[in-house]
Amino acid sequence: STVAQLGYLFLAFPLAGIIGWTGALYMLLSHAVAKTAMFMAAGNILYFGGHDRIADLDRVVQRLPLTVTAFGLAGASIMGLPPSGGFIAKWLLLEAAILSGQWWWGIILILGGLLSAAWAFKVVGYAFTRSGAPHDSRAVPVSMEWTALAMALIAILLGLFAPWPLALMEIGLPFGGKGSE
Repeated sequence: STVAQLGYLFLAFPLAGIIGWTGALYMLLSHAVAKTAMFMAAGNILYFGGHDRIADLDRVVQRLPLTVTAFGLAGASIMGLPPSGGFIAKWLLLEAAILSGQWWWGIILILGGLLSAAWAFKVVGYAFTRSGAPHDSRAVPVSMEWTALAMALIAILLGLFAPWPLALMEIGLPFGGKGSE
């Protein structure tokens, strides 16, 4: 997943306009936050169940609702669903692709989002289903759950409040984000 998401950063090279560079930077930021939340959530599940087998999650949502919520929200950003930071990043990259006449990159962005959805829905789906495998479990400290959820909420807030981080990014872009003309 990370390789695919970071591959979008290379869209900035052929697109090379300010919108492409901004989209690439925003993708880097939103992906880092969302993936951090997902790894924290996965760590919580590993801590809870003592294993990392997705098919044996055994309705973990009942015991770790904040963790599963964090995973789902972060997954929405990775997929590029609104109102997440991932959506803003992919929208900027899509806009740059269309404006540069390279519309096929848009198809790749959309297909990548669908592939991300497939694996994210698979994990979340297993969190709601019953597994026949016996397992031990231990309580996850609530601070671990809240930390994962906080990171996932930041991934969503990057979409809801995108103008502020985008304005900060504009300062560091070539020519102050205004283009070379």
